[in-house]
Amino acid sequence: MHLRYTKRNMPKGVYNRTSTMGQGPQRKASHIRKHFHKVNDKLRTFDPKLPVIVFSEVEKVYKRCKARCQICGTAVFLENAGDVFHFYVPLENGGPAKASNLILMCSAHSTVKKRPQDVVDINSFADLCEQLIIAVQNKQTERISIIKRMMNWTLEDIAATMRYEVFDDWRPDKVELVYEGRNTIPDLVEKLVEVPEVKEEITEQVKQLTTAKKYKVLRHE
Repeated sequence: MHLRYTKRNMPKGVYNRTSTMGQGPQRKASHIRKHFHKVNDKLRTFDPKLPVIVFSEVEKVYKRCKARCQICGTAVFLENAGDVFHFYVPLENGGPAKASNLILMCSAHSTVKKRPQDVVDINSFADLCEQLIIAVQNKQTERISIIKRMMNWTLEDIAATMRYEVFDDWRPDKVELVYEGRNTIPDLVEKLVEVPEVKEEITEQVKQLTTAKKYKVLRHE
């Protein structure tokens, strides 16, 4: 005969320890794995030859997005039966089939995805700068993080499409590594609200971007 423990008859201290420390992380991993399979189903449907994205990378995306929609900042629940992991730049529009192109989105914004061309209203870089400054002034921490990430994605796209020749007087004084949360252009725009002198650093970053024709952000895991 096997004794089945419930919350009522389980020995004191065992129920809480099992549910919060043991089952919690396991349940979360189980939900992430469910969506991990959905992500790779999308890849196989789009092109069977594409390599799969490993589970650990999908897990990192969840942590990077802090369990929030990267458009509006609302909490995203993994228990959701629908898709929550989306390719920010859709595969059909040339988006890379990599974890770096994956973000979390709530059901309300799951169809709001970036296109190859710039969108004049909400996704334009100038509008994102304006939104970031407003968020900084209002001390909206979560929104600041989301807008800065969107700005970095936009800058990566802009840099990748540059085709013109750069004159010598528009080259940076020195080349610097760009780290997320430290010296990206969105980070500098955020500082610009209180430190006007930062605009010179922004100019140097733009010079570096236009010269190299790429904008590579080193992200912290």
